[in-house]
Amino acid sequence: MRRLRLVWQIYIPFLLIAGASVLALAGYASHSFRSFHMERSSADLEARGLLVEDALEPLLRGGDAAAVLAGARRLGARMGGLVQNSLGALLRGESASGHSSGAPASASPPPLGGSGITPLQARVTGIAQRAGIRVTVINSSGLVLADSHKNPALMDNHAGRPEIALALGGTIGRAVRFSKTLEQNMIYVAVPVVDDGTVIAVVRSSLPLTGVEKAAGQLVTRVAGGALAVALLLALASLLISRRVSRPLEDLREAADRFAHGEFAVRVDPSGSEEVAALALSMNRMAVELDERIRALAQ
Repeated sequence: MRRLRLVWQIYIPFLLIAGASVLALAGYASHSFRSFHMERSSADLEARGLLVEDALEPLLRGGDAAAVLAGARRLGARMGGLVQNSLGALLRGESASGHSSGAPASASPPPLGGSGITPLQARVTGIAQRAGIRVTVINSSGLVLADSHKNPALMDNHAGRPEIALALGGTIGRAVRFSKTLEQNMIYVAVPVVDDGTVIAVVRSSLPLTGVEKAAGQLVTRVAGGALAVALLLALASLLISRRVSRPLEDLREAADRFAHGEFAVRVDPSGSEEVAALALSMNRMAVELDERIRALAQ
């Protein structure tokens, strides 16, 4: 079995350790950046959500109840009175269990289009466009009352969504997950609308993670390029260090071979580390003594 030269025994482990360290650092940097960007996006979305909630609060508490109920009445006959009852209960601060019509919580709000756009839906759509986010308004039973990106009549009951459940409990809810509606990963922040200590609705703001993922991808590319450059520099540096460590030992080996062939005039350069220099001086003295004894025997 062929033995590896000392330079490779030093170089290869050093290179592997350095490469693993660079990869670990690059992975940590990418993860940290993604986490930081997610936290910043969540905080920004929460701030926007609070502004949206503040803008919609008068409407949800009944500040524009007449206009909203009027829009609901226009569709009352077509929806069997569900829209009027659900929006009316919301604006009066009643819970889902207090609906006078006895409509189930999973019932749907009115379809969009034409005169079917309620003041709440119009307000939500306008705010979402100005804020650059998606806005969804959900009542206390999980019924979607308005959404800036989709017809609320086609949307499922949202009471089981993690962020909605937290908001219905009175705290700001946050979640990151795949949206079946928009078919992409989204970050959600749900803000409760409270009236007299009771959560009457939830205003949820959301943003796609496309920007975060794109920024993270760009960072990974940059980090990968930087890691590759660092790895190449480390490879070169480790090779030079390995050569510097192994070269004096190779010189000693060559000198020993020449001594074995009777070339006692050869001298080893006593450079390098203290141990290697001491060994070189010892070999030089040995060569001198052997040369003198052989000459004495020859006489």
